[in-house]
Amino acid sequence: MNRVVMLLGVLALLALANFGYYLWRGWGVITVHAEDRPVAEVVRAIEKQGHIKIRSQIDPATQVRMHLDRVSLQEALESLAAVTDARWRLTYLLGEAPALSAALGSLGSGQKLAGWKFYHYPLPAMPGEDTLPLEDPRRDRWEVEPVSDGKLSGYLDGGARKVSATFGAPEGWDSQVQHPPKPGPVNRVAAALAKAAGCRLEEFVMLEPSRRERRGDEDRGEVSGDGGRFRGRDFNPEKIEQRVLAEIAKLPPEKQAAARAELEERKAFFAGIQNLSREERMAKFQELFERPEVQERFEKDRAERDARQSPAQRMARAQRYRERRAQVLGGTKP
Repeated sequence: MNRVVMLLGVLALLALANFGYYLWRGWGVITVHAEDRPVAEVVRAIEKQGHIKIRSQIDPATQVRMHLDRVSLQEALESLAAVTDARWRLTYLLGEAPALSAALGSLGSGQKLAGWKFYHYPLPAMPGEDTLPLEDPRRDRWEVEPVSDGKLSGYLDGGARKVSATFGAPEGWDSQVQHPPKPGPVNRVAAALAKAAGCRLEEFVMLEPSRRERRGDEDRGEVSGDGGRFRGRDFNPEKIEQRVLAEIAKLPPEKQAAARAELEERKAFFAGIQNLSREERMAKFQELFERPEVQERFEKDRAERDARQSPAQRMARAQRYRERRAQVLGGTKP
């Protein structure tokens, strides 16, 4: 009798372990099958399966076609951005409760988000190799560096140069960080930073129209700061270089030297065209784009986009490319 009970107990433990393994493997994995469905439905599906908040500035009635089977959160976000002609950013807002509530209310209603300072340094195309693929952008490692005055703003600016995330805090408000956080995944570091600064934290993915869709629309609520814009880009060369170097440091050791060498080559190229005329710069760019390695990279990027978009979207993008190319070659500004 005891042997039977023991055997049943072992079988129950095995079944429980198998079920736990199944849940662990499926945690955060995204499956979406949407055929001409409102984007709001797709957003809710990704939120539920990815265990993350998404704040979208896309018309919730926009119809999308997207089919994903057990993909990572990052792949799901890339696909969602592709089919909605949008871009996404992992975003962390830090501040006191009233300011955060007001900011989230404004974002939820599509209003202008004023009075906030954002820190974000866009990552250009990586030299040598692409960035390491992330299953979840919240796991991007933040190597925290000391801040001389211990202010929260210094840590947020430093974080924006280390990871692919946007950080925001109310303008004119800052806080002393009592205990600097240890390096780790960006979500854990941000939480520890908020606790040490005695403020609240909101983590979400911001989905917003691409720059092309916003062109000419001055009422979209851009908020500037030393670290960039919530909608827009900061082209501080020194800090963007630090951002690239931080990403190169995440590559395997055997690939870092080649990536740094290509980065130096890029810097030399742009330094060499600064004092040229527009026609001379265009000729240099044409030479650059005709290099086999550059063409190969363009083809790879194009293939990845095509795999995510519908035939109609690919045709529309090709038409925009032809129009832009005609403008550039014709000497007019697009």
